[in-house]
Amino acid sequence: KNLLFGTAGDPEIRLFKDSGGTTRSDASSIKSYITASAITPDGKVQVVGSANGSLQVFDGEGKLIKAF
Repeated sequence: KNLLFGTAGDPEIRLFKDSGGTTRSDASSIKSYITASAITPDGKVQVVGSANGSLQVFDGEGKLIKAF
């Protein structure tokens, strides 16, 4: 299973799957530039950090799990 995880200057984080599907996570609660992102190898957890020090954790379907 191949995954590509990225952002594009808007409040969405995109997870592209080799099966052709795309999952979008709404990170609009981050009010700063996204400066870091990571994803688990299985694509089930996405973590996004921003310049203001906030951190958000999403599940593989784009649902917010926790915000710090």
